[in-house]
Amino acid sequence: MDVVRTIALPGFDSQGDPEIRVLADGTLYVVFNFMPPSDFEERDDMGPYQDFDAQMSAAAGVPVTWEDREFFRVDSPRSDTIDRLAVFISGYRSRFNLADRYKFASEGTCFERGCPDGHPFAVGQRVRHFMFGEGEVVNYDRHGSDALVRVRFADGVKWLLTGDPVKLWAV
Repeated sequence: MDVVRTIALPGFDSQGDPEIRVLADGTLYVVFNFMPPSDFEERDDMGPYQDFDAQMSAAAGVPVTWEDREFFRVDSPRSDTIDRLAVFISGYRSRFNLADRYKFASEGTCFERGCPDGHPFAVGQRVRHFMFGEGEVVNYDRHGSDALVRVRFADGVKWLLTGDPVKLWAV
């Protein structure tokens, strides 16, 4: 396995976040330290992670093969596959956290649904926050003064409200 690039995906598991490994032939591996995550209550089934490969495939728009308990392979990624996987993985746990559930429609975020233009930020855009520093937008939801943006900073991934006062700006 000739890995040419590794992309960290913070915010999924405090005991060890996953990463995307890009191979020389273009194949992607999404590698988790724990699947299900380390803080998942042990039980007979894997709960919301039971069909994680199918969910990941739907989010990425390409087939994803669950190769081993912690390894998922994407043989034919598209140009946006890494971004789509990063958005899916970084937001996945929030969907099952009651404190975060209010943030999402049942169909997913605006970015995941392919909402029309009109959001103040775009996935992949570099931004700066007055307290957290520079980061990269990995997801967004809602529009107008209620717009939310999920940003990967050096110290983790955070959902931020983009309304007044402006605390987040493009770099």
